[in-house]
Amino acid sequence: MSARALVDATSLVHLCRKKGIELLACDFDSTLISIHTGGMWGDGAKKLSEFFRPCFKQLLSAALSGDMNVAVVTYSSQPWLIKEVLKITLNKCDTSKVIIRGNTPEFMEKTRFSAMGKEDHIAYVINELYTKMKKVVHPQEVLLLDDDRENVELAIKFGHRAFEVKDNITLEDLQRFLNSLPDKPKES
Repeated sequence: MSARALVDATSLVHLCRKKGIELLACDFDSTLISIHTGGMWGDGAKKLSEFFRPCFKQLLSAALSGDMNVAVVTYSSQPWLIKEVLKITLNKCDTSKVIIRGNTPEFMEKTRFSAMGKEDHIAYVINELYTKMKKVVHPQEVLLLDDDRENVELAIKFGHRAFEVKDNITLEDLQRFLNSLPDKPKES
């Protein structure tokens, strides 16, 4: 990772804070990684980590170093694999701080898998942040990064910020999006 890229990613984390974003909620398949596993990846975490998008490696490294809340919200039923991919890819960061909410059987049973995009996943993460760390995160303080347009649109309806990830995503794309958002209101 070049020094320039790290500066750009760090400035994006500062920009997220300026815009009032407290939680980066990232999809996994076709978002953090450039392929879709179908939740049935069998070639191990090391091989899967080769598909991690460089811009997200930079962004998540800067976010974790900057003490920003990070979560992976995914329909994948392999959260343990995602955890290993994060450890390999973000090996200089404390990835234990990343909350991973996938479609495990117990989660599916509990939520009955509603048709609300990633909202059940995000609600779970927000609850975990409050329960374990007493951090309160409001809907408008969540930024969902997802390749699925429907998930993005639903997140916006629930009051979140959301960005549709395209195959050629760059840090500059994220910066343009963040710059388009209003700043966090000043507290009185």
